[in-house]
Amino acid sequence: MIKGLSFSILLCALVYTAPAQEITALEMDTLEVQPPEKFRVYLGASYSGQQFAETMASFVNISGGIFYKNHFEARVSYGTIINDFKKQIIFPTTFSFDQSNLLFQLQYNFFNTRIRPVAGFGVNLGQVSWLPQGDIEDVYSDNIITYGAYVGASWAINKSMILQGDIGYSQIAELELVGLEEGDFNGIRFEVQLKFGIFHFK
Repeated sequence: MIKGLSFSILLCALVYTAPAQEITALEMDTLEVQPPEKFRVYLGASYSGQQFAETMASFVNISGGIFYKNHFEARVSYGTIINDFKKQIIFPTTFSFDQSNLLFQLQYNFFNTRIRPVAGFGVNLGQVSWLPQGDIEDVYSDNIITYGAYVGASWAINKSMILQGDIGYSQIAELELVGLEEGDFNGIRFEVQLKFGIFHFK
């Protein structure tokens, strides 16, 4: 009788422990760690504002960039002004101001959370021009270089879309254009950008 009872207990123990071993093996397969993507490439669009004399100039921009190991980021964008600034730089002809930018940025994204702080530095190669509105055909233009640092925050809406806002200070290297001074381009710069179509590479 004792042998029969011992055999019954042993059988029950085997029946009880077998499923636990199968679940453990299944969990080990599920929890296998995959190596993170080293590179992520994206396209983007943004709205930015830049100090211009005593007001702010507004720009729309298209961009492309790449993440490296989810923290380091490089970005290039092209933008054009959307304001309609006019000035009589040569009386009585009225000129319209125009500006286009080619911006290069390096950025560091802190932490690995969906909402995280960012910081970066950018160099902008721009062209500024006065376009005549009358019979005068002369166009006054100059190529400029501006640079500056910024801080902000980004929000990963999902795996394929990131919203970022940042603000910083920009300064011009040199300017030779009638009707404007270097100080007219030094000041606050902000940007709101949407990064989408993010492609992942290991």
